[in-house]
Amino acid sequence: MKQFGSYAKVQAYSDIEKLPVGGYIVGILDAQEIGYDWGGVLEIKFDIAEGDFKNYYTEQYKGSQMEDKKYKGVYRMNIPKEDGSQQDEWTARRFKTDIQSIEDSNPGFHWDWDEKKLVGKKVGAVFFEKEWAFDGKTGFFTALHSFRSVETIKAGKFKIPNAKLLKNKPASADVFVEVDDDGDLPFN
Repeated sequence: MKQFGSYAKVQAYSDIEKLPVGGYIVGILDAQEIGYDWGGVLEIKFDIAEGDFKNYYTEQYKGSQMEDKKYKGVYRMNIPKEDGSQQDEWTARRFKTDIQSIEDSNPGFHWDWDEKKLVGKKVGAVFFEKEWAFDGKTGFFTALHSFRSVETIKAGKFKIPNAKLLKNKPASADVFVEVDDDGDLPFN
């Protein structure tokens, strides 16, 4: 067989270590308000700033060989619509809780509605599992659930939320049946 030209240069696929659920200190790399037809979000680009998984998302991005690779360290905070609904009140409380966590983590910083001033700030973050589905297969990935103060994360005073399961799980072709093996199976 003749060696093809890019063999020596191409990188082999490798397993990507999954970020364990838990609390981490993250650094904010970018922040921008994005509007959609259904409402707006404050999109925060972040990476793990301390510990064994420091720079996890940056390294994952650099190591990806996908043509349409995307940076995965992104957290979207819904912006309230100010429509007076109960959902909107919940959105406002969640937004304020996340912003207050950033303020509490950065002494002297006060949120003045300029999202670019969030860049360079550190904040605690709680990560949990979310279920995914693609091509009839399902699995879990680790995602940022919410911000907490750096002090709260370092003290371990947080709870990891239950995994977020898919609501309309697709029927899977992969079926696992556990068999009690007592030696002789009926079809042997």
